[in-house]
Formats: sequence, C-alpha cells, structure tokens
Amino acid sequence: APAGDAGPAAPAPTVAASTDPARATIGGVDAGAAAASPAGADSGAPSSAAAAPAPTGTATATTTATTTATTTATTAATTTATPTATTTATTTPVVPAPSETWEQVMQKARRAQKSGRSGEAVRLFKLALDKKPDDNEAQLGWSWAQLDLSKHGAATEGFRAVIARDAAVVEAQFGLGEALRAAGRTTDAVAAYQRYLELAPSGPDAETAKNAINALQ
Repeated sequence: APAGDAGPAAPAPTVAASTDPARATIGGVDAGAAAASPAGADSGAPSSAAAAPAPTGTATATTTATTTATTTATTAATTTATPTATTTATTTPVVPAPSETWEQVMQKARRAQKSGRSGEAVRLFKLALDKKPDDNEAQLGWSWAQLDLSKHGAATEGFRAVIARDAAVVEAQFGLGEALRAAGRTTDAVAAYQRYLELAPSGPDAETAKNAINALQ
C-alpha cells in the first residue's frame, strides 16, 4: 500500500447468534468460555478459582458422638432402672426382731398356724426353737406346720424328736401316725396309732386313731 495509506479498515468482529441466551460467539470464540478462562491460560487445566469441597468430618464426628452418647446414656439409664425396680418390689417376709421374747414369738406362731398360714408358722416356730431348742410345744407346732405343707419327711423327724425327749407326749405319737400315713407308710402308721392308744386310750385323738387303724388294715 502507498505510504500514509492506512488501507482498508479491518472488518468488525461479528457476533454469531446462539440458541443459549447466556452464551454468544465472538469472532468464532465461545464468549462464555473466554470469560471463564484467563488470557493465555490452558483451557484444559483446572481452574484455580474452583472452590474446594467443605470438610464434613467434623460434623459427622460430632453427630456420631452425640448420637452415641445419647443412646449410651438412655441404655444405661434403662438397664440400671429396671433391676432396681424389680429388686425393690421383691421383699423378704418380715420376721420378729431378735429382741422379742420366746412367748411373743410363740403367740405369733400360734396365730399363724390357726389362720392357715403354715409357711409363716414354720418360720416362727423355728425362731422359737432357736431360742429354746428343747421346747416340745415349739417342736410340735413346727412339725404340724410341716405336715400341713405336705412335707412328710420333715414332719416325721419333728414328731420323733419330741418322742425321743419325752415318750409321754402322746400328741407327738399321734402326729407321727398322721405323718407316716400321709407319706404312704401304712405299716409304720398303724404301729404309731396303736402306740398312741396304749398311752392315751381315752385321749382326744383316740377315736381318730381307731378309725385310721381300721381303714389301713
């Protein structure tokens, strides 16, 4: 071109229409891509402006710790409360205090036996025997209560203990016959009834002893 002649003016860049309203092509270059990549930067390299993902470890650990602590506390509280309530509800029957006299214990034992509370009577008569081991009344009461509970072996031993101390106690002889009969020991029971009739032919249980002998023979 001649000196001083600037020559024909360069054509202005054309803007190509795009179906995406947010994007446009300028001079064949995607305007959106150009705006996103700095000049001279490799378009294939990751952008240094990308935000790193927020760490989640702290929140997860906190949530887990809270959940675990709550569950543990709830479980511990439940486990502790249940056995305590059960233990409190299960109580041991009250027995007389050691300071009570033998007669006071015997009065309670007689009332328990008379009202049909054989289990309590056994405990009370045993307490009386602890105070007076050789007392025949307490031993007889204990033996009758054992018989009421169908503990034939214990009743038999109790009546025999009285007879060994004093054979003249006819109630023990009759009681022995009753205990042996209940245990199914027919021959021994008849012998015990007969012995009772020898000692007390007109005793309060004589008629019962005679009927028992007739039924067993």
